[in-house]
Amino acid sequence: MNALQDKGTDAQADVKAFIESNEVKEYSVLAALQLAKAQVEAQDLSAALEQLKWAQSNTQDAALLPLISYRIARIETEMGNFDAATAELSNVTDAAWTGRIAELRGDIAIRQGDKDAAYAAYTEAQQAADASPTLQMKLDDLAK
Repeated sequence: MNALQDKGTDAQADVKAFIESNEVKEYSVLAALQLAKAQVEAQDLSAALEQLKWAQSNTQDAALLPLISYRIARIETEMGNFDAATAELSNVTDAAWTGRIAELRGDIAIRQGDKDAAYAAYTEAQQAADASPTLQMKLDDLAK
């Protein structure tokens, strides 16, 4: 993993080889998450999405599934695949993710031009325990 941190996307081949050769799938899943992060930073969203979907189908760790689904939804949103993003968000049922999921639903609604749905989603997110500090700014922007 140090290679990925040091070389960024130049280390993709090394990380992919690690993922393919590692017998402990959870290590490979974690490597795939790190690779997806580097790919997002390099604006290679389709490659990052591929890594995240692989991680999602190969993890046995139930605690990672909401994180992976959330990241997939964020990438789908950035790619303009709003229906896919919304469908992915519906897979996250863990109450600890309520605020983040509602906020991303609001972000999707904004990008689709639905300010009323965005306001409702941001208001829901604001009530959650994991509310983002940027929510009030988003709500204020909607009021303008």
